Amino acid sequence: MGLIPYGVISKSHGFGAGVRLVPYSRDLSNLAFIKSVYIKTGGSADFKKYTILGRSISKKYAILDLEGLETFEQVQELRGKEVFVQTEQLSNPSEDEYYFFELIGLSVFSTDNKLLGKVSKITDSAQNILVVEMLSGKQSLIPFTEPIVKEVDVINKRIVIDPPAGLLEL
Repeated sequence: MGLIPYGVISKSHGFGAGVRLVPYSRDLSNLAFIKSVYIKTGGSADFKKYTILGRSISKKYAILDLEGLETFEQVQELRGKEVFVQTEQLSNPSEDEYYFFELIGLSVFSTDNKLLGKVSKITDSAQNILVVEMLSGKQSLIPFTEPIVKEVDVINKRIVIDPPAGLLEL
């Protein structure tokens, strides 16, 4: 069972035991199919599973009713906690679409097969940006767009880019 970070509990909802989940991604479509979430309870490997009993999804967040949460106080204890989901519960992305977690850690190569660095994170904005830790020790911000990103090979853990002149020096 692979778990990936999905979002964070920001606060309770109403006077009951609902939680407001703020996702890391702007796309909440997968949440309609997710049956349970996992919340870190202590150490790095300690997770508690919560079955989703009900959900209400808006543009920027979701309200979840989780099994086992019955009081406002229980919800307050979860504020600020990171929420994880099983990768198996996510729908398969379309061709040429990727989940952020699939791209993190991939090696980045130039079109002449020169290793440049590794993807350390991705910003979720109007234009997704790959944050690449370059071999030189610097960070480079690479727009995740078709003119620059030429190939993504998740299986072989590589991305090939053709950056315009000067982009890697910024």
